[in-house]
Amino acid sequence: MPIIVGIIVVIIGLLFWGISIYNSLVFTRERIDDARLQILIQIKSRWDIVRILTDLIKEFSKDDAESLEKTIDEMIWIDKHSSIREIETLEDELSDILERLSVISEDYIKLKESKVFVDTIESIEKGSERLEYGKNKYNNKVARMNRKVGMFPANIISNIFDFEERDYLKNTNV
Repeated sequence: MPIIVGIIVVIIGLLFWGISIYNSLVFTRERIDDARLQILIQIKSRWDIVRILTDLIKEFSKDDAESLEKTIDEMIWIDKHSSIREIETLEDELSDILERLSVISEDYIKLKESKVFVDTIESIEKGSERLEYGKNKYNNKVARMNRKVGMFPANIISNIFDFEERDYLKNTNV
């Protein structure tokens, strides 16, 4: 009889251990998804600001504005189902557009001195800081998940329930 009780206690202990690890993996996965969503929000916000700048440029150069609008319209847009690589691609395209905006602004002194332009550029810079913070936060959470998925004994539970390692975001400044 004591052997049966011991076996039952061990089984219950293993069950609680498994549930605890599973819940930890789910919690970490949800934190990664939340951090990823925050990155998407920051990127979309920066694109909205780019559209404001494009509208402002129309007052100085219709051709440049139309060229930018065409480029923006051809972008691959992201949503919550987009891969990390798609997010990085759109962010690279955003950097290219911002570089073009900077070059265009050099040609128009009144544009560059415009309060709206200056305020909008400041918004982009603040958004860049928030985006970098969000990317670092995401990568930290991915590192935590990848350690859990790869390390014994949690890898047993992660393999049973198909938890996989996640991709890191590249180009973070830290």
